Formats: sequence, C-alpha cells, structure tokens
Amino acid sequence: MCDTYLRGPSGVITSPNYPVQYDNNAYCVWVITALNPAKVIKLTFEEFDLERGYDTLTVGDGGQAGDQKTVLYVLTGTTVPDLIVSTNHQMWLLFQTDSVRNLLGFKATYEGNLSSVLGVCLPQKKQGCGLVWILSSQDM
Repeated sequence: MCDTYLRGPSGVITSPNYPVQYDNNAYCVWVITALNPAKVIKLTFEEFDLERGYDTLTVGDGGQAGDQKTVLYVLTGTTVPDLIVSTNHQMWLLFQTDSVRNLLGFKATYEGNLSSVLGVCLPQKKQGCGLVWILSSQDM
C-alpha cells in the first residue's frame, strides 16, 4: 500500500509489502492521535514475523516518534505480541530493518476515537521503500 488514505474509527497498519517480505533498511514511522485527550489507543497484532534481534518494531506513548523516554515496547522475533494500550491519547510505532534477512513483517489493527494516523516509510541509505500512509477518522 503506497500513498494510501484510510478513514474510520479503526484501521490496519502493516509493514511494507505485507504479506510479502519487507525490504532491507526500512525505516517506517506511524503516529496515532485520538481527538479526545481522554481516550487511549489500542493496538492488536494479527501477524508478527520479524528477524529476531535485528529487525524491530518499537511502540511508544505520545506523538514524538523515537523518543526513548516514551518507549513502551521494543518488539522483535516471531511471537505475536499481546494487546498494547497507550497511557494517553497518542501512540507511535517505529519499524526498522537491517540489510540481511527479510521476513513477512506484521499486521496490526488500532482502535479508538482517532483523529489521525500519519505513517511514513522512508528508506535508510536511499534504498528500499518510499511509502507514505495517512489514516484518519472522526471523534464519535
């Protein structure tokens, strides 16, 4: 899915090329924000298949993707993670891969009264993907 726009109170986030193998040197960021600051974001994984220890999906609280102070989980390997719930109205995801082995990646659904989800997949070292996702919905 390249340059895809989705609308609704829930949606799907997948690694680049899913369900086919993801690219080498991928660097993807998604930020999920609920309109109502009293809401939280729920993230449920359906599939998860990353190269253990080398390819990671980091999940954090807030709107500042990559902020080490807000990291909730660093996920890797092939075990489908349990439900993840933010502690506030924002959640970020950062997907990073190395240049060696590619697996199938991940598929996750988010739920909540969301205002927007912005995701950008850019290649590290100008190789691989050039994907942009923007997902949004209205507060109910």
